Amino acid sequence: MKNLTPGIGTYRYRILALVFMATTINYFDRSIVGVMAPVLQELFFWSNRDYAAIMVSFKNKCAINIFLAAKTSGGDHK
Repeated sequence: MKNLTPGIGTYRYRILALVFMATTINYFDRSIVGVMAPVLQELFFWSNRDYAAIMVSFKNKCAINIFLAAKTSGGDHK
């Protein structure tokens, strides 16, 4: 019989690397949108109010997703 333990260890680090990359991309994406705000407003004819509404809706979606992920994760969080 083969020992499966060594393969599991490398698999774990691959998953960790993917989560790290996804988090980094998400962070940079939000930062770049903030820096690019004047260009995006001119390109899509957004007012400051339109841009703020887009950013608020994005942050609300993120908050709802975090809440749902915590509820569905199966943890004992109360």
